[in-house]
Amino acid sequence: MALLPQRLSDGFVELRRCGFVDLESAVDAIHESWSELHHWLVSFQEEVTQDSYVRVIDDYVRGFDEDQDWSYFVVDQDDAALVGVANLYRLSGPERVAIGYWVRTSRTRRGYASRASRLLVDSAFSCLPMVNIVEIQMDVTNLASVRVAEKLGFRCVSEIKREIMAPGQSGRGFLWEMDRATWTSSNPAVPSILAD
Repeated sequence: MALLPQRLSDGFVELRRCGFVDLESAVDAIHESWSELHHWLVSFQEEVTQDSYVRVIDDYVRGFDEDQDWSYFVVDQDDAALVGVANLYRLSGPERVAIGYWVRTSRTRRGYASRASRLLVDSAFSCLPMVNIVEIQMDVTNLASVRVAEKLGFRCVSEIKREIMAPGQSGRGFLWEMDRATWTSSNPAVPSILAD
């Protein structure tokens, strides 16, 4: 059984473990958002089709089952629309994990990334007792992601050199961190875990 729950919710947004039942909706969200995804993310440098995304979801499923990374589709609980993807993944050591996310173009600036990230941080500190640091990295020019980290109270600890692997990347990134003690003291609530 995976260390993180299959579904998480804060009443506004639901994180649902990535699976094949949502394949068509996910590919539709990617096609709608291709310009932005291609601009920022290394994983969207080649065209995405339903066939190619089956392999991605297969990796998501395996990673979740093996407790290496936990990938969720972000769903609006009001209209049940799939609005993006949020991931929590292990880094080199057992004490650190990182968050990644994207939101479909028509749903940006509505708080989905912040809410999904909050659920993932809560889950990391609630379900992974070995984890003491959650980090978020982004290109220094990705101001939308900077705002997510700031909104959640993450601390920018360094600016790092990064290989340019997507058109929008500058070669410089920010590393933001949240430690368990700070998060627990300022965020006493844990995520709502939905029954499977």
